[in-house]
Amino acid sequence: MTENALNITTSGLPINDTSTGTFSAVALTAKGDLLVHNGSNYTRLAVGTNGQIFKADSAQTTGQLWEGLTFSGDLIPIAKASASSSASISFTDLDFSTYGSLFINAINIHPATDNVSLNVLVSVDNGSTYLATGYKYVYKYINATSASDNINNSASATSFQAATQIGSGLGEGVAGWFIMLPSDDPTNGMKQTIEWQLYGQDTNTQLNNYWGGGLQQTTSTIDAIKFQFSSGNMTTGDFYLYGYNAS
Repeated sequence: MTENALNITTSGLPINDTSTGTFSAVALTAKGDLLVHNGSNYTRLAVGTNGQIFKADSAQTTGQLWEGLTFSGDLIPIAKASASSSASISFTDLDFSTYGSLFINAINIHPATDNVSLNVLVSVDNGSTYLATGYKYVYKYINATSASDNINNSASATSFQAATQIGSGLGEGVAGWFIMLPSDDPTNGMKQTIEWQLYGQDTNTQLNNYWGGGLQQTTSTIDAIKFQFSSGNMTTGDFYLYGYNAS
């Protein structure tokens, strides 16, 4: 029996043909390439793209494939952003064509400055600039200690004010969630909206519950969102962006 001498680096991986006693080369050319068997011969399966998973599939020639994760009717993780003495936190490339709505979870958002408001701005140029007009909002907040009932609103603001009187002391801050809903027809008056529910400790370490919503009057598609306090930085906190796939 004669064997052919092959250099794996230049010629590929030598595979023995037991019927003839000879070797042939299967070239693995990229990082992550796999050597698989198609039922008759060994062959190369090219590596998938970032985020794909390796999956068995008998319909494929090799019996396997790389495939992206798919979800239905669930929250799909998209991105995370963490504050560390940050002036603001933002998410760009918001994708309403893929997701029916976007969900943002804000956890332990702590201001550097006492007695501030949490403001939200949106962009139509992927975060190059943020809209400074056209915000309408209303929210209600109740103090858990005094049970006082308050409403803040504006028909023409420079941002959405989502919460107020947020304290910077130990145990103070704000947390909660936001939902962004796309417009079906912004050019004909159906604007893009945002809803939220937040819990925050105020300057007296008393719990406030905030829930409300707002409408941005732009007729362009919103593709970025930014969170910032009315004064000072965000000392700490995490924001998680999810997409909701309703199909």
